[in-house]
Amino acid sequence: MTAIQEFKKNLIAARDKFEPLLKGDTDKFLEIAANYVEQNQGLLEKDRNSLYASITRAAQQGLYLDGQEAALVPFKGQVKFMSMYKGLLKQVRNSGELASINCGVVY
Repeated sequence: MTAIQEFKKNLIAARDKFEPLLKGDTDKFLEIAANYVEQNQGLLEKDRNSLYASITRAAQQGLYLDGQEAALVPFKGQVKFMSMYKGLLKQVRNSGELASINCGVVY
């Protein structure tokens, strides 16, 4: 069994852990996370506990690991979760605190 196959198997096995965090989007979230890690297989060479913890953190924040809403970044042998600007905008919109939000490039 390859490292990516083992990772996908473990991710699917942890589906019940993600279900309460994602409110129905669990399958989509897990598929996107698995594809992200498959495209960035260097993440599998880092600490696996930090990889799974980072995926869990993305689920807690309701962000997809697609490189636009959130990303996983290798750092000193660990995997770190990083919210991207589109993910931050999504969280603000979903909070219900603002009527609208806009962002632009600053030079």
